[in-house]
Amino acid sequence: MESSVAFYTQVFEADTIPYPFPPSPLYDVKWLKFGDGTELHLSQWLNVTTKDTSEVPSEPKYVGFVHLGFMVNSMDAFLKRLMEVSSDYKSGNYKHPIIDRMPNGAKTIEIKDPDGNEIHVIEAMPTNSSTNR
Repeated sequence: MESSVAFYTQVFEADTIPYPFPPSPLYDVKWLKFGDGTELHLSQWLNVTTKDTSEVPSEPKYVGFVHLGFMVNSMDAFLKRLMEVSSDYKSGNYKHPIIDRMPNGAKTIEIKDPDGNEIHVIEAMPTNSSTNR
């Protein structure tokens, strides 16, 4: 949990915010807020070492989401910050992301957080040429 909180606060410049509910004996929760008011709620089961919800044998066996998506103003500035603050990327544990293009021409990359969750990052295009901003 702590490595994920550090990742999102350092790479995406999120702020931690108070969890507004009583603590649970089943899971740990951290809430994060991004500059525009968007929130990310992370939760981690306590005392559970394995969870398998996959019903299809060929699918990966994990619990959680497929990926998160973030829009950034500058892919170059984002990649620079990622390589400066993420220990997984600095150490070479994760390979440097390769920039690809969306069908509308926007730069895009796929990265992972410390827990291996997929994150899709897209560079916002100027408002006069795109509706993704």
